[in-house]
Amino acid sequence: DGIFEVVLEVESLDRAEAFYRALGFDPYDRGSDRRRVRLDGPVELELWEPQRGLADARGGVHVDMGLLVDDPATVVDAVAEEVRSVEEVTGGVRVQDPDGHYLTIA
Repeated sequence: DGIFEVVLEVESLDRAEAFYRALGFDPYDRGSDRRRVRLDGPVELELWEPQRGLADARGGVHVDMGLLVDDPATVVDAVAEEVRSVEEVTGGVRVQDPDGHYLTIA
């Protein structure tokens, strides 16, 4: 797939970390000089509170990404109380996380 990591800008790092942990991501690195956490999962995911990063970059603001999992229904159930929306799509489910990012879970 060639993707190294996805960086998402989030309003609350603690809330976003809890959300993505419920999806099966595991934190393994935290920023000491800025509010960020890096998580390992189907793809490396870095969550940032609004800030400028390397080369003055920002995290993605309205990201739409897909995740392949063994049991999409179980994964969606783990975050059903926190998502903004849930939509059935061909082969899976599309949810909108609390920060407005879309995840298609198939």
